[in-house]
Amino acid sequence: MLYNSVSDHDFYGLATHEWIGIILPYESQKNQIDGNSGFGYRFRVAIMGYHPLDSSIKDEEIVFALVALGVSDGSGAAGRRKDPALSQGDVVLGKFLDGDRKQNPIILNVLGRSSGIRYGKGRFDSKTGFVGSTKKGNLLNAIANQNEETNENIGLNSPRAVSSSNNKRQPPIEQMAQQGLNPNENKVGVIPTPPSYTEDEIQAAVAEENALEGTRDEFVEVVTDAEFTMF
Repeated sequence: MLYNSVSDHDFYGLATHEWIGIILPYESQKNQIDGNSGFGYRFRVAIMGYHPLDSSIKDEEIVFALVALGVSDGSGAAGRRKDPALSQGDVVLGKFLDGDRKQNPIILNVLGRSSGIRYGKGRFDSKTGFVGSTKKGNLLNAIANQNEETNENIGLNSPRAVSSSNNKRQPPIEQMAQQGLNPNENKVGVIPTPPSYTEDEIQAAVAEENALEGTRDEFVEVVTDAEFTMF
């Protein structure tokens, strides 16, 4: 359901089939996002100029927008596929596939988040992408003030060390077992230190190997001559 209040407003997509909007909170569509219902890749999107700022239309009543995939993402044929990297609070652009009816939106592009992003509780305010099963990682970006939710020219993220006293994460024992890994066997220091050799010992080993190579060559020649003699 779309709310059309365009008579007194001027906004992107007015008098066209294009639109700009923001992906609604995870809670309003978690069954679709988690793959427990629905089909394809779809997100509920509050479209600017068509949906109200308030909750006179609930988030759960807003129609889903299908995601258009890039040619390098694959359709799923022969296992060729790549998941869209979209989240609640993302600003997306798209079109209406059904023209003036405006009930069948499709997402075509997404705008990257900047380091100055601010989150809010309003319908058209940005929201963090760390929601549901997506947890905050352990990356540090000094330029972005340790903000892991940006996509702009600020350099690469690099790993950040976490002290054991502050690290409350537990090893994924169950998942490791499913992969055939035993967490009790994967410990630091179980691989012995390799032996060390002096220069003289190395030279002696090389000389011995060279001598063996000569013996092997002589043996091959003898066997070859014997085979020709037999036949």
